[in-house]
Amino acid sequence: MSVLGRLSAMSGELPEGLRRIADDILANPEEAAVATISQLAERTGTSPATVNRFCRALGFSGYAELRVAIATDNGRTETALWNQAIGSRVQRDDSLETMAKLIAAGDMRAIQETLDLLDLTTMEQVVTTLVDASRIHLFGAGGSFLAADELRHRFHVIGRSVWSWSDVHHGLSAAAMMTPGDALVTFSHSGKTREAIQVQAEATGSGATTIAVTNAPRSPLAEAADLVLVTSVHEGSAFRSEALAARHSQLFLIDLVFVAVANQTYDRSLAAFDSAARAVSTQLTPPH
Repeated sequence: MSVLGRLSAMSGELPEGLRRIADDILANPEEAAVATISQLAERTGTSPATVNRFCRALGFSGYAELRVAIATDNGRTETALWNQAIGSRVQRDDSLETMAKLIAAGDMRAIQETLDLLDLTTMEQVVTTLVDASRIHLFGAGGSFLAADELRHRFHVIGRSVWSWSDVHHGLSAAAMMTPGDALVTFSHSGKTREAIQVQAEATGSGATTIAVTNAPRSPLAEAADLVLVTSVHEGSAFRSEALAARHSQLFLIDLVFVAVANQTYDRSLAAFDSAARAVSTQLTPPH
């Protein structure tokens, strides 16, 4: 798993001193790979002891091991060139061509970093849970409902018993009637959305397995979930918040979950998909 991807995902959840170190490394990964511990401490207004504490929080024995990991990331992902291409946000006077390139590069980077963060063991557990689930419920408030409802549609066409909710009252009612063997997937970029946390807590009390999809692995939603899938995303412009930019990372995970579940139930899923496609085909205009 990419150390830069991990830093991106957890930066907002770190204490102030550790967050300054994380932000500096993310902004200057090439410099961090060669800087001494004293240089990094001075640049971030911290101390060598704080840098060492930061290393241990990431699971490294010390700063030397962290620098090796950063250098490996730099070489593997060509971070220097990547940051040069998308290192700045869309500006007010940017041309349409510049905006297109910056947004496309940012979305591709978000998907790549989400892939770097992917824990395959956790993903396998998520897929097994959803394959075995008697009923699948999906919840997302506001913009997060778009991802929840997209996954509902995909599971629907392969014959799964699935519902999606955006209203907290409906979500809570559904969660209260869940039973062991059911699964709930909640979408929340921040992991702090009150409605998502409440619906997940109700589902947990009902014995359902809970899965959180979030950009914040240390958030209340993630810490209370049975399984967590982590996205990675960066703000792209004044009119495109992180939550809005998160859609591509969420859709990448949705694609992976859907295809993996469909493959696990291949014959049944293919038969359902063919039936749905055949029904929809009646609405197509015949060729002239």
